[in-house]
Amino acid sequence: MLIATAGHVDHGKSALIKALTGVETDRLEEERRRGLSIELGFAYRDLEDGGTLGFVDVPGHERFIHNMLAGMPAIDLAMLVVAADDGPMPQTREHLAIIDLLGVQSLIAVINKIDAVDAEQLDTARLALLELLAERGHGDARLFEVSALRGDGIAALEVFLLEQARAHRARAADGGFRLAIDRSFVLGGTGLVVTGAVFDGEVSVGDQLVLLPSGRGARVRGIRAQQQPAQTGRAGQRCALNIAGAGIETATVSRGMWLVAPETAQVSEAIEVELNLLEGESKPLRHWAPVHLHLGSSSVTARVGLLSTNVLEPGGQALARLVPSEPVHAVWGDRFVLRDASAQRTIGGGRVLNPNAPRSTRRRLQRAERVTAYAAADPRDALRQLLEQSELGVDLNTFARGRNLKSAQANALFESLPMHKVDTGRGSVAIAPSRWESWRGAILEGLELAHEQHPDEVGLKADRVALLADIPQNGEGRAIVQTLIRGLQAEGRVVSKAGFMALPAHRPVLDQVDQRWWKRVESFYAPAELQPAAAGDIAKTLNVDGKALGKFLDRAAARGLLVRVSPNRYLHPQALAELALAAQTLAADSEGGAFDARSYKEHTGIGRNLAIQVLEYFDTAGLTRRLGDKRALTGDPAALFGLPESTRQSA
Repeated sequence: MLIATAGHVDHGKSALIKALTGVETDRLEEERRRGLSIELGFAYRDLEDGGTLGFVDVPGHERFIHNMLAGMPAIDLAMLVVAADDGPMPQTREHLAIIDLLGVQSLIAVINKIDAVDAEQLDTARLALLELLAERGHGDARLFEVSALRGDGIAALEVFLLEQARAHRARAADGGFRLAIDRSFVLGGTGLVVTGAVFDGEVSVGDQLVLLPSGRGARVRGIRAQQQPAQTGRAGQRCALNIAGAGIETATVSRGMWLVAPETAQVSEAIEVELNLLEGESKPLRHWAPVHLHLGSSSVTARVGLLSTNVLEPGGQALARLVPSEPVHAVWGDRFVLRDASAQRTIGGGRVLNPNAPRSTRRRLQRAERVTAYAAADPRDALRQLLEQSELGVDLNTFARGRNLKSAQANALFESLPMHKVDTGRGSVAIAPSRWESWRGAILEGLELAHEQHPDEVGLKADRVALLADIPQNGEGRAIVQTLIRGLQAEGRVVSKAGFMALPAHRPVLDQVDQRWWKRVESFYAPAELQPAAAGDIAKTLNVDGKALGKFLDRAAARGLLVRVSPNRYLHPQALAELALAAQTLAADSEGGAFDARSYKEHTGIGRNLAIQVLEYFDTAGLTRRLGDKRALTGDPAALFGLPESTRQSA
């Protein structure tokens, strides 16, 4: 169990922890000289059952609120300390607001220094504190009155805290491991050590973690959990991890960073949130206002993009997009605090709903509707709503990381909902069945209309098929269109020829002139001929005008009889399908799935120039993508060009 102090400077928070644990939490020379906490302090008390009670002592001075905020996340109970000779002060109120914004579930209040006042002063302080607690919705909070220096009331407070610790239920170690780093140092004979609160999951000695936002890998060499040597650390504990890895050193590790499990490793350039503006604010928060964002143990400047309004009034709540000045790590449900642009006062906070938001604040109202779906506490409800709303589906990997779901959890969730999955090459996109059927219907109706209006054309290319279904031709869109076409082909409702999609019954018609042309050139473009002569050479062989032949070959390509891969080179659709299949086979056999033009030339037996021309055509068609001097497969040969006759026969 983790307990954090809160309250105004010089109200005796550090002295109270010393009275409870015997530990002096002010470890810096300057802290002891000035008599006030500057950095976070930590103390632990062993329990009879073998457990450990952890205390986080936070600074109370307004200048060190940023340090206080770094120590508050992931605590179980807050102990609001008020000096009897002062009563509630400005940082008392600010710390209490922060406790609420961070969603701390349990709160007790402690009036300290009762030995320094008479009964009347104590009554005044007690009344003021009770009024403050009631005003903030904590009217039922337990109140203790103590003197940390003299020991009065400490025994009763100890009994209560120990009872709370015994009744405390350890947090479920669900999700991937995440630790928010609040300290890092080098220990002689051990190496680099980082400490922080574990938000989620579990870690063991020997595990590989990722340091964020840098992305460096780190191996766990040793663990201390709640100040005790351990083989594992888990959610709800403070842990010290001895880590090592390439580039992992004191200069590259600092407060505000995270150590996370590899499957949880993500950073965000924008996060969508549920935002609350404190009721006591003197002015509203306007769209795109500059703020200081405190998330985990980090502090960065950011802009607030309000989604459903231009102005958020004090005491109000709104959906917003936070755009930080540098990438941050977050998952659904993480709590955050906002301070004003000058970092002088706390103005609000809330919880993260979508950690993978777009940076752009355009189409704000539409985004607000989508963010409402992310707000659902049950990930199944959230995913179901997102599937219903999404125009291009839901990236399942991104959704799982955003909810910090382990693979087994994510797979069980995905299997529980009806959806069509599309492999984009970078992950899976899920489409709602209703939208999938709508796209299929639009494609079939569009092809029928195209055949009626242009009976002489063989069909439509994949990009025009995408237009029928109103699917953008980005990476995900192309994968969706190819999957739709592949499904329709498997059902026999669509055929692919030379990269054109058509209904099975459609037959393009050549006029008499072009029929004569075709009889003269057909022998040059046999289905099995992977390297036919160039158009210019064919014109010389037939002793015909080159321009006239070129115009016919273009018309033949438009009707699906041929495919124009370059200005002077045409192939039979079956030959192109064979070459596309060869690219797929070569990619599968190549290291990293990428191959160059030379290996493709050798694999197919065609000439160098034609190999380059064919590969450039495949780039344009979406079958391959150029990566320097190599190419990787990005499309499905069967969906784009159909299956070659040899493959159909063997199948």
